[in-house]
Amino acid sequence: MSKKVYKVRIGEAAEALGVSPATVRRWETSGKITAERTAGGQRRYDLSVLLPVADSQR
Repeated sequence: MSKKVYKVRIGEAAEALGVSPATVRRWETSGKITAERTAGGQRRYDLSVLLPVADSQR
């Protein structure tokens, strides 16, 4: 069975993790997480990857 992947915008990711969008961007810049880019250049994050990172930062 395949795992469901939830791709969310930066604001949605920040809200789900209880951090600011700036923190999500900082994690991306530092290489802790990666984002996919849409054709329009917007970031999309996989929540299943973000949740463990957020837990390790607490």
